Amino acid sequence: MLQFIDDLAKTKKSKKDTYQYDPTEVAAILESRDEILSRRYLGVPIPLMALDFNMPYRKFNRYYKKATNSNVRDDKKRDRVKAACKLLTTTDLSVGAIADELEYKSHASFTRTFCEVMGCTPTRYRQYHRRGGDA
Repeated sequence: MLQFIDDLAKTKKSKKDTYQYDPTEVAAILESRDEILSRRYLGVPIPLMALDFNMPYRKFNRYYKKATNSNVRDDKKRDRVKAACKLLTTTDLSVGAIADELEYKSHASFTRTFCEVMGCTPTRYRQYHRRGGDA
């Protein structure tokens, strides 16, 4: 039984991406990354964007990840947090107002996402950067 578990672990670790990517399609997605993210920010569902590239949803996700080493959802999350960082350091908007501005469903979901990406709360981030980084 232990041998089976060891063999299973080895096969999972050695799994490689053997998919044959079309370099021109990867390049097209990479060139369109900013447009893809801005459309995603505007609420365009990923499956509709995939249709713009004449690809099924799963293939589009696979190619996007190959082109950018990330997926659309995570890229969007990072871009929104980056925008939040700018607002936190350059405005006096409340954290709740920033959450609304960036179209988060709630203050709590904004704070949770911000902490996940930045490692601290938005309020702590603002305090640290307003003091010049010596908190």
